[in-house]
Amino acid sequence: MTRSHAIATLGAIAEAQWGLVTARQAMRNGVSAAELTRLTDDGVLDRVAFGVYRLPGSPSGPLTELRAAWLQLDPGTEAEARDIDSGVVSHGSASLVLGVGDFTGDVHEFTCPKRKRSRRADVTFHTSPVRRCDIVWHDQLPVTAPARLVGDLLADRHDGQHISHVVTDILDQGLATRKELADAAAPHAAAYGVTPAREFLDHLISLTRAPTPRKAHGSPQRSAVCLPPCA
Repeated sequence: MTRSHAIATLGAIAEAQWGLVTARQAMRNGVSAAELTRLTDDGVLDRVAFGVYRLPGSPSGPLTELRAAWLQLDPGTEAEARDIDSGVVSHGSASLVLGVGDFTGDVHEFTCPKRKRSRRADVTFHTSPVRRCDIVWHDQLPVTAPARLVGDLLADRHDGQHISHVVTDILDQGLATRKELADAAAPHAAAYGVTPAREFLDHLISLTRAPTPRKAHGSPQRSAVCLPPCA
């Protein structure tokens, strides 16, 4: 394959993946490992993670490393062809993507239906079923929906104040209703020493601010992507 053809091939793949391409994807499309090495040495490609490259000029931001880590979960499959069984962004990483809470994103967290391991110290896997109604798609990334996110953080026994920031941000941005969050939080109330369980959401909110009085009629408007009903 000629150099120009290899660059065009990589560009076509990367265009739908935030400017990123994996070595496995490249080789499946006829670009050899030797060509990847030459293009990297020549500055045509930037290596952002093991087996993941970025085309210079592509946008780079706070989610670039997370996206690269997600691509590594199923390196031979292009982003648009993946299903949620490949792994979804969850826990602190989902908080970062959704723009809620104060998680830093130092660790990339994913939930997968089957157990996975990584040699990367900055990648954490959680093993749990994920239903389609438990996720939202954010710029091609499958991310646990706000209510599922709160439930996951509580199940992992994260600090209540950290979760409080997540909860209040979700409510402020209209990403979920109080009922959805209350239902997600209630099963974990006893573990945090709060009874009755129906008061747990108000307790979490109170850790960072006084609870907002509930309106007599109506419910908050939601700006999150609508989720399909769970079976």
